[in-house]
Amino acid sequence: MDVDLGMHGDRTDPLPEPDEDEQRWLRERQAAARAEDSRRERAELDEQLDHLPFALREASRSVDDLVAHLLRREAVTDLPLTAVHLLVLARTPRPVVALASRLRVSPQAAGRMVSVLERRGLVERAVDPMDRRQRLVSTTEAGEALLRMVRRQLFVAVSLVADDLGDERLVALVGELADLAMIEPDRVPW
Repeated sequence: MDVDLGMHGDRTDPLPEPDEDEQRWLRERQAAARAEDSRRERAELDEQLDHLPFALREASRSVDDLVAHLLRREAVTDLPLTAVHLLVLARTPRPVVALASRLRVSPQAAGRMVSVLERRGLVERAVDPMDRRQRLVSTTEAGEALLRMVRRQLFVAVSLVADDLGDERLVALVGELADLAMIEPDRVPW
């Protein structure tokens, strides 16, 4: 017994158009698949966001460890990492209060750190030409020399990361991290 499969010679009969119920069922299945894909993507994003603060903290600690290691290699063992950060910030003259804000320490703690760095000849205080009541802290040539040494050492380490990430991604990452660093908890609208 021959079964007619709808083929006649070289010709194939077209499939019948789905009726209205079949079309509705197909649309519902496609919508359900899109909704499931969207739900899965949201769940993946939620999981990544759950880990973001901790990943940033781990990355920060890794960078701290790297900078501390580089300082030890140059026999600079008595300079806390916050002081190195202060040197970087003081490359643009700033008042102690502004340094404290960026370092997320009290103005008193920043002032003590400035005094220590000043005694070591790494920063200096000068009267603000715009506001003579204010004193600006800036990095000295000795402070710049220390930063150049750290930068040379850090460049090697960052180059390894840049090789993995690529220059474009690394530049974007630096920009994004700088934006994140500027977030102040008391200014977030809860």
